[in-house]
Amino acid sequence: SNTLLTAIILTSLFPILFYTRQKQYKLAIPLLVLGITSIFLAQRDFTLPNKDDFKVKYFSESINGQLIVADFEMNDQPNRILFINRMGQTWVKGEKNSNIATRGQSQWPYVNYVTAAADIYPEGSKSLILGLGGGIVPKQLVNYTQHNVDAVELDERIIDISKNYFGLKGSRVKMYA
Repeated sequence: SNTLLTAIILTSLFPILFYTRQKQYKLAIPLLVLGITSIFLAQRDFTLPNKDDFKVKYFSESINGQLIVADFEMNDQPNRILFINRMGQTWVKGEKNSNIATRGQSQWPYVNYVTAAADIYPEGSKSLILGLGGGIVPKQLVNYTQHNVDAVELDERIIDISKNYFGLKGSRVKMYA
């Protein structure tokens, strides 16, 4: 986090100074907002529980990489996460006594940003997703924007994971391997 934060600050600082000296405030202000937002987000606590608190639901290794689906509790709520090569890909939080696969909500804001951006197009629009992950983005596009979604994934294991552990089984998302 600190390395990423430092890189964002440094890469934002020079253009901010340049645009400010050139009196191009329309370009400097968004970069300044990005820098301040990054500092704010870096201060948030995104720590996950200890590895002993994770219950592995699925584990697989192949030439395409390692896949892990694990459940854990945080703040007395069930969570599920998909790791691809030990990096978090999809993270959903559910409600007590509910099926996390079908009712879990993404804990990463980019999913909502993509959904909001796609919402400018009318219902029934076509969306193509390259790389399925846990399938949360196509799931939200179908549920919230009523788009017709096609998803292409190179690794068939990911398609199975998105169906069995993240609620894409029976959805209107068309998946292709």
